[in-house]
Amino acid sequence: MLGADAIVKCLEEEGVKYVFGYPGVAICPFYNSILSSPVETILIRTEQNAAHAASGFARVTGQVGVCAVTSGPGATNVITGIATAFADSIPLVCITGQVDSALIGSDVFQEADITGAVESFVKYSYLVKDAAEIPRIFKEAFYIANSGRKGPVLIDVPIDIQNAVVSRFKYPETVSLRTFMGGLMKHVKGICAVTNPLVNSYKRLKPGFEAPVYIAWSTLGANTLIRVPNIRGAHTRIELRSPDPSANPYLAIAACLMAGLDGIKNQIEPEPEVRDNINMLSEEEAAKRGIRKLPTDLLEACKEMDSDPLLRNLLGKQVFDQYYCSKLAAWKEYDAQVTNWEIESYLYKI
Repeated sequence: MLGADAIVKCLEEEGVKYVFGYPGVAICPFYNSILSSPVETILIRTEQNAAHAASGFARVTGQVGVCAVTSGPGATNVITGIATAFADSIPLVCITGQVDSALIGSDVFQEADITGAVESFVKYSYLVKDAAEIPRIFKEAFYIANSGRKGPVLIDVPIDIQNAVVSRFKYPETVSLRTFMGGLMKHVKGICAVTNPLVNSYKRLKPGFEAPVYIAWSTLGANTLIRVPNIRGAHTRIELRSPDPSANPYLAIAACLMAGLDGIKNQIEPEPEVRDNINMLSEEEAAKRGIRKLPTDLLEACKEMDSDPLLRNLLGKQVFDQYYCSKLAAWKEYDAQVTNWEIESYLYKI
């Protein structure tokens, strides 16, 4: 089985009946394969109409609309249809052909960075780098497109991936998106200066209190950093329990989303679930089990923020530098203060 055959098989597994599109060199292996499939291709006259037709099909039937076009101008022609589907919350899976993987980024004929071009108006996009990943990617794509606030997902498939041999095809029965949680856990120390922006924010992140101290997740209790409700339906939520009420909600949510999406993009798996009372763990036992700790103060959070590129990429260099310097200045001002505790503990005992 070739990668192109695997794509067609994925569409069959999802119950797709129609694919709207226009063939081109970079998507030809897919169109050759689909000829022997019960999935019917609807030939349109321009790629622009492919996305709009698939979107219209989804609006009428409530099913996920599917379109397939070639690389370069073929892919860029579907942008308006994708943006419309995003604005109207229409489930859409758009398959685009791409030049050979080794040629991506070299400005060859009919190459375009379509995943980058649609980044701001798709729910998610994939650039397939391994033909063996095609079943997982398509399962996730259809799930993402048709769950929560519905919308478009783009899958960019280089021609060499379509022609690559898939030695074993197994379409997943379920979708596991724990990689979002994995990304959040990887970057949580780096975004603490945003989710916990004040000196006082760290007074509650201490052992013995309900607020989390260790970077862990669980379905059993409410005392871990990330809680996954034990009773849940088709749409599972996760609860991040470290943010302080003083955090800017828009900035905090943007940072959390970017961290989670990085986990999905790079397939970052979370650490194993902690199923015992984490508040009862000693620091030595936590370290032995490889459980990391959150920053204990704003200074440590600033250092983590500076070492993790996520926030710098999110905010841009100028805004990041201003935010970082303001938090560092707040810590230095606090650190220079003489507190009542110091006066009562030391001054009157000298």
